Amino acid sequence: VAFLLSFSSTFGILVLSERIMEFINRRVTLSLPARYVAQAAAVSLSAYIATLPVVIYHFGYISTYAVLTNVLISFVSTLMLVLSAVGVILGEICVVSNIVLWVADLLAHYFVYVVKLINSLPLSTIPIRNKTALSIVIIIVFVAVYIIKAKPQRFFKKG
Repeated sequence: VAFLLSFSSTFGILVLSERIMEFINRRVTLSLPARYVAQAAAVSLSAYIATLPVVIYHFGYISTYAVLTNVLISFVSTLMLVLSAVGVILGEICVVSNIVLWVADLLAHYFVYVVKLINSLPLSTIPIRNKTALSIVIIIVFVAVYIIKAKPQRFFKKG
């Protein structure tokens, strides 16, 4: 299951995130901070769409707030990872490592808080009864939309 989730999320990000950002940019002019948030949302939505059939089939539910959760924690999780690595590398060398790891720990607490808060919201997950049928339908729709929207020159180069 882990490989399927990793593969499908990476595939979704590669195939869809740029298209989602193009869609957003055609409709709205964004400031720089808003563009970063929109990019995070586009990447999250791309991965969510692509992993949806796998999640439904293997776990039997849809997470309704997944994209929102990812946007709220994506920047924090990146910073948390970097600070943790820096803190470990500095180790016992200097006192600064304790401060760096303390900040990483604060970010980790925020991360857990956001996940628990969103999980406590009503309808945060929706159980799916017929997992196989819905998974197949989502895959077919995903592939069909991609083929219809894809630029033909990407697939067929003229002589």
